[in-house]
Amino acid sequence: MMKKPTTKKLPEKQVARTVTAKGKPFMKLFSDEKFYQYPRYTNVFVSQYGNVISTTGTVPHLLTPQLAPNNYLYVSPCKKGKKKKFYIHRLVAEVWCQKPDFEIPNCPLQVHHKLKVLRNSTIDVNFAMNLEYLYRPHHKAIEHIKSYQVQRPTGKWFYLPDVHAIAEYYNTSTYSIYQLLTHSPKEIKDKKDLENFLADYWKEKSFNPTVEEVFNEWNDRRCDLGNIAQSTHERNQQTFNRHYTDFGKRKIKSLEPRDIQDFLESEIGQKELTSKAFSNLKSITVGFLKYAKREQYISFNVKETVDDLDVRDSTFKKTVKEDYEEVFDELELPKFTKYLAENADIVNLGIMLMLVTGIRVGELAALKWDDYDGNGLKIRRTETRYQVKKGLNAYEIKDFPKTAAGARYVIIPEDCLWIMKKLKAMNPFTEFIFMKKGKRLNTVSFRNRQYRICKKIGCYPKSPHKLRKTYASLLSDYNVDPKMTIEQMGHTNISCTQGHYFRNRKSLSTKTAILSSIPELQIAQKK
Repeated sequence: MMKKPTTKKLPEKQVARTVTAKGKPFMKLFSDEKFYQYPRYTNVFVSQYGNVISTTGTVPHLLTPQLAPNNYLYVSPCKKGKKKKFYIHRLVAEVWCQKPDFEIPNCPLQVHHKLKVLRNSTIDVNFAMNLEYLYRPHHKAIEHIKSYQVQRPTGKWFYLPDVHAIAEYYNTSTYSIYQLLTHSPKEIKDKKDLENFLADYWKEKSFNPTVEEVFNEWNDRRCDLGNIAQSTHERNQQTFNRHYTDFGKRKIKSLEPRDIQDFLESEIGQKELTSKAFSNLKSITVGFLKYAKREQYISFNVKETVDDLDVRDSTFKKTVKEDYEEVFDELELPKFTKYLAENADIVNLGIMLMLVTGIRVGELAALKWDDYDGNGLKIRRTETRYQVKKGLNAYEIKDFPKTAAGARYVIIPEDCLWIMKKLKAMNPFTEFIFMKKGKRLNTVSFRNRQYRICKKIGCYPKSPHKLRKTYASLLSDYNVDPKMTIEQMGHTNISCTQGHYFRNRKSLSTKTAILSSIPELQIAQKK
C-alpha cells in the first residue's frame, strides 16, 4: 500500500538539472515523478518509479542501477567517502510504502513484489504500487498459492496454498492446515480474502513468548500491583536466574507437563537443593505457569503437574547446623549482654532490645515512638531491602510486618525497661526510635555491629536472627506457655517455633556433667 512520503522533497529545478547529468535511470522519467529523501541517507532521493538521485557533489545525478546475482537491481550511494549497496525495491518501499500497523514477533518484515517485476525499464507502471510490506509467514504462504481448489462446506470455491509446503514451514500437520482453511468461520471468497485471513491467523498464532518473558511479565505485574514488595520481586528474579538460564529460553507453548516435572526434579540433584530452596523454585514456577494459563499460552493443569512430582524428603540436601552456630549458649550469652551493657550506644541498645523481645531486625529498624506504650511494643511495620543496581541497595519501610501473625504486641521484661528510657534520652523528638544524625538506622547497622561484637568476645559469629532463636530457646528452657511463646514470636503455631527455633543452649561442659551424673552410666573400668 502506497503512502504519502514524510521526508524532504527534492525541488523540481534540481530534478530537471539531473536529466542532463550522467547516470542511467531505472525507468524513464514521468511527468508525475517526485523524489523524496531516503531517511538514512540525507543525500539520496527516491521516486515512486524507482529512480534514485544523489545530491553529492555540485550537480545532482541519477545513480546507475546494477544487477545483483539474485536478479534484483541495486545502487551504491556514497556517504563520507564510503559506498554502500542498497536494493532499489527496498529504497522505494521505505520511502513510498505503508508499513503494517501491527507486529508479528519473531517474523521479519519483508518487501513483497506483487507482479514479480524485478528489472524492466520499458513497462509503464508505478514501481511503488507493485511493492508491499508483508511479514515472512504471510509472505511464505502467499508464495505457495497454486492452482489447487478446495470446495468449502457451503459449496463456494477458493484458491488453497500448497498445504504440504505450508505445513512443513510452520512445523504443523497437513490436516491442521486443511482444517484451518476449510472450516474457517470467515467467508473466504477469493485470493484477497485468503491473504487477509492468513495474515490475521499467523499474527495471533505466531505470538509465542519464551519462559523468561512470561516470568518477567508475571513478576513485574505483581510488583506493579503492589502484591509483592520490591525485595520479593528481586528474590524471585534471583531464583529464576539461578535455575532457568537454559530452560528459560524455551517457548512457553512448547511446554508439556512432563517437561516441567523433569526440569524441577533434575534441578534438585544438579543444584543440590535444600527443601527451602526447592520450595522457592517451585513457588515461582507455579506462579508464572498459572499466569501463562490465564493468558492462554498453556492449557494443562498446573496444580496437578506440580502435585505429581516424584519428590521425597530424602531427595533434598540436608544442612546440619550445630547448636553453637544457631544460638548463644549459657556461657556466651552473659559475655554478650555484659559487652552490650558496658557499651550502651544506640546500636547496642537496639541489639539488646532484640534479645529481650525476640523481634526481627527489620521490625526493630522500623520502630516508631508511637509503637511504645511504656510496657511493650506494637509491631506494625518492617524494613525491606532491594537492589537498585549492582553494588547498591535501597531500604524502605513496609506498613505491614513479614506475615499476618507478625502484627502483634510484644512485652518488654520489667527489668529491661531501662533500655527504652536510655533510647528516649538519646532521641526524644524523632519519629523513629533508632535514628542517628538525622537518619534512620537500617538493618545493616545492627547486623554488622553484632558480627563485630561476636568476634571481640570470642564466640561463633551469629546474625540478629540467631538472637531470635536464642530468645525462643530461653522461653522453652523456662517452660513458657506455648500460646504466649507464639504471640511473642509472631508465629501462627508452636510447631514452627519448635521445629526451627528451639535449640539446646547448654554448654558442652554442662551436657557432660548431666550425663555423667546418671548412675546407670557410671560404669567403672575393671582392673
